[in-house]
Amino acid sequence: MKNTTTPSTSGGWKRSMVSGIFRLEEWERHLLICKRRTMTYMMHRRALLFAGPDHPLTQKLQTGRRMHPRKLRDLGRQIPGFDETVWEVERDAIVAEGTYLKFSQNPSLAAQLLATGTREIVEASPRDRIWGGGVWEGVYRDVAGGVGVESAGAGVDGGQGEV
Repeated sequence: MKNTTTPSTSGGWKRSMVSGIFRLEEWERHLLICKRRTMTYMMHRRALLFAGPDHPLTQKLQTGRRMHPRKLRDLGRQIPGFDETVWEVERDAIVAEGTYLKFSQNPSLAAQLLATGTREIVEASPRDRIWGGGVWEGVYRDVAGGVGVESAGAGVDGGQGEV
């Protein structure tokens, strides 16, 4: 897959992010003491928020090792008591925290993130207008230009200054 990088942004989708040197995707595996993937962390926190710690789905997501991202997403859609309005308020902080944990616990990954400097990190996923930019590769435009919400990249940017 192509990366789309402008002087102020670094982006891509699927196989690589930021000139192909490392992977920033929420579904990509990296050592994370709390969870194996940031996406697992996010879905577990989502289940804690809406279903509580004792719900079987929450417990399944807590041990979400070796789950394909699609399976994580599907389980996340089954969380009882889910409220989109509440989730919209909480999700960015949850993703930023999971992203911070991912990069702060992986020094080589943190070094690659810090090497991006002040460029905005974007996940230009054509299939996802919430977590990605909602655009096809090579078509990414500035997030400020109104293409998608791009919360995944925002979560990485949120951790970028803290790592």
